[in-house]
Amino acid sequence: MANKIALLAIAATLTVAITGCAKEEGPMEKMGKGLDEAAQSVEKSAEDAADAVKDAVNE
Repeated sequence: MANKIALLAIAATLTVAITGCAKEEGPMEKMGKGLDEAAQSVEKSAEDAADAVKDAVNE
């Protein structure tokens, strides 16, 4: 009986967790994703610039 109750509690917890993850993004999540994308763009630009400098030095 205790195993059934524990299994039911685990199933209920997982159901609530999955439901909570399925909601729409809020403004903070959207802002965070925007900041992540901006940081990746800056990193890519810096890598491209470093490669260009390295190529110019090697020529």
